[in-house]
Amino acid sequence: MARHVVILAAALLVTACSPLTPRRLTLVNGQWTPRPQAPISELQDTDENLNPKRSSDAAKSIAATTWEHYDSFDVGIIEFTEWGGLWGDTQRTRVVEEVRRIAQEQGSTVVVYAHGWHHSARWNDTNLVSFRHVLRFLARQPQVGMHCTLSASARHSRVVGIYIGWRGESLPLPGANLATIFSRKRVAQAIGGPSTNWEAMKVRRHLLVRQSQLANVLRQLETIRDEANRNANVDGRPFTSLTITGHSLGGAMLLSAMQQIVFNKTIDDATPIDSNDLHRVGDAVILLNPAVEASRYKTFRAQVSSKDFDEKQRPILLVLSSDGDTPNKIALKIARVLVTAFTPRRWRDWRDSTTALGFSLGDISHRLAVQQADGKELLDTPLENLKPAFFPDGISLADKKRARFNLAATRKFGRPLNLNNLSGMKDFNPFMVIRTDKAIIRNHNDIFSSGVMSFLIPLVTASERKGVLPICYPEEYAQQAIATK
Repeated sequence: MARHVVILAAALLVTACSPLTPRRLTLVNGQWTPRPQAPISELQDTDENLNPKRSSDAAKSIAATTWEHYDSFDVGIIEFTEWGGLWGDTQRTRVVEEVRRIAQEQGSTVVVYAHGWHHSARWNDTNLVSFRHVLRFLARQPQVGMHCTLSASARHSRVVGIYIGWRGESLPLPGANLATIFSRKRVAQAIGGPSTNWEAMKVRRHLLVRQSQLANVLRQLETIRDEANRNANVDGRPFTSLTITGHSLGGAMLLSAMQQIVFNKTIDDATPIDSNDLHRVGDAVILLNPAVEASRYKTFRAQVSSKDFDEKQRPILLVLSSDGDTPNKIALKIARVLVTAFTPRRWRDWRDSTTALGFSLGDISHRLAVQQADGKELLDTPLENLKPAFFPDGISLADKKRARFNLAATRKFGRPLNLNNLSGMKDFNPFMVIRTDKAIIRNHNDIFSSGVMSFLIPLVTASERKGVLPICYPEEYAQQAIATK
């Protein structure tokens, strides 16, 4: 009898496991191939279509496609394997080339999102549904796409989301799946790329993907952004922006990728470099309640501690972590204590190895808070009714000097939000660890909230504006351009 129970339990575990195969590709002649959207080529961006019922035409249209096309926005899906590689290079190529086409034709507001634990690229995944709602919200904003000057006749850029899908849930059994945090974190960091010498050695030993394919995708998108913006002003179309976000283990994934992109060295080998040599992607990379220990941030910490930054510096990496993020504050700490206790090489960095990045007091550079009278109002505002500020207070479209765009300074973000630069934190700091009130992010998963959008939209818009100032050639830059010919 006992033997039968064991066999039954094992069978249930096997059949309950999430599939190892990709969600949005079809196996054709031994190759994972993307399907076109069918049977509908364009979906209306109604609530019913953003979260369609299983048997609906909308569900049939997007369930197996790599490129979801709605009337006001698009979503491209790029899926990664357990070993850090791409399920299909044709999928990546399809998404990247669509972004390139849109950026060259009409300008594009590109938003990348890497999901976290318990999620996937499944068509009705709750993170993907929320991401679609955010993209629709952005597409409906009165001003979409940066121009050198905005007018009533200014064209909108096309809003495009890129959803980074991976097997964030390996055992979909409530309770039992809590133990998967260890394996899922390893997979997320493998997708981001080896950040330590130990991880790089394991990659070489097991002949795994040596170069981060995620980092390569982000670099490709940055190239598309640069190429599109080079002629945007002359062609009279909006500039293309690129915002990269990741939540929970998706934040851990992006931190690993950014270690490679910014420094091109592992955490163990990296040392502070000249600020002019820092590599970047996009207008901002934002980690939302990242499920990652502070020790993986120490290269960025060392850079902030040893270097000053001039007025040309723009945001490179921002961490946004909430007071209400109990899983990272407590659960991640317990998991990290278990791992660190059995890893002697980590004992000397015990605090860094067992503390989530957003709760590492020495790394917190800013505090984002709401005015008491406005806190509940901001928390209760539905996203579709939100009217975020275009820029942080003190910045306007008339500003032509990059020094005006000190986004690390203490500022108000519209009426309710205050970003406070903590004592001693440097001006133009491109690496910011920001703690927030619960009124902005209520808990670990509340990352698509009106509070988050109220802060990120003006911040990213200001970063984008600062980045295109030389392209717009205001007077002070025009003289420099003439002098260098």
